[in-house]
Amino acid sequence: MINQRVLYENLVKFLKINFYINDIFAALCVAIISIPLSLAVAFACNVPFQMAFLSAVIAGFISGLLGSNKLGISGPAIAMTVIIYQTGYNYGFSVIILAGIVCGLLQIICGLFKFGDYSKFIPKSILYAFISSIGTIILCYQILNIFHVSITHIHYFNFIEIIKTFKIVDIKIIYILLLTILLLIVLPLFLNLVSSIIISISIPSLIVYFNNWQELKLVGLFTLLPSKLNLNFSNLYNDFYYIIVSGFAIFIVSSIEALISLDVINRLTNKFNTYNPNKELISNGVANILVSILGGIPITTLITRSKANIVFGGKTKLSVIFYSLSMFLIVYFLKPLFEHIP
Repeated sequence: MINQRVLYENLVKFLKINFYINDIFAALCVAIISIPLSLAVAFACNVPFQMAFLSAVIAGFISGLLGSNKLGISGPAIAMTVIIYQTGYNYGFSVIILAGIVCGLLQIICGLFKFGDYSKFIPKSILYAFISSIGTIILCYQILNIFHVSITHIHYFNFIEIIKTFKIVDIKIIYILLLTILLLIVLPLFLNLVSSIIISISIPSLIVYFNNWQELKLVGLFTLLPSKLNLNFSNLYNDFYYIIVSGFAIFIVSSIEALISLDVINRLTNKFNTYNPNKELISNGVANILVSILGGIPITTLITRSKANIVFGGKTKLSVIFYSLSMFLIVYFLKPLFEHIP
């Protein structure tokens, strides 16, 4: 028989605002971190920011509702940027969206057939090596951006060809770049990683704001929903092969990173935060399908943002749902502020 006194005490606790304080604080902190990170993913994928932003908001909400993990946060990930970039560059936004749906369907099927149970046999070194190689490629791409080299015309890192295309670099860009790198190196020696990221973004943004460096601002970039994506679904028959191949590649990376991320989160929380790998695959699959239908990019469970949720005191699944709502509200009401991020 249910103990009515215990039930009453739990209900009172649930209705008190103090019950939500930790989750609300963690959600706000993670949302502030996630906006520039989503922006970075959008740049690396060569897609509009709205696509990455929409993916982060919806994926966070779905993972909070359907996921078995209490503190894991899903969203667009750096690990998938090269696949998404190549898919979009070669075949267009429409193939990215359809590949995301294929990825989601495969994840749901694997979850229903309990293939997630086999994730423990996947060597973690494979994903770590893959992510390291992705990071190297993205670093090279961003160096090209600094020197105004058109990435679309360079498919291989032929340094002689790259040097020939170097253009004059704005000294302001170099100044902001070096300052940000210096902050990211020095601050973690005194602060935790999450606080270091926030400060490393805030200081350069304030410099850009007070010096009124218009050419470095992101004015007009922060709109809430994707528009004018130039979608073309008239050639689906010819693109079918590429949709399946891209969807399968995204499915592999998304699923492996999600399962390994959740294992890391589980260890960070001393195993009080257990999860069901099959339920997580289904959760990510539903999120990928919904995100793609609405015009976003594929998602997975993220180590950095999930770890930030833990560091800032998130306790329940409400922190993940609050994170999604906070991110939407911050961009909606504070859009002019974020446009000063260089």
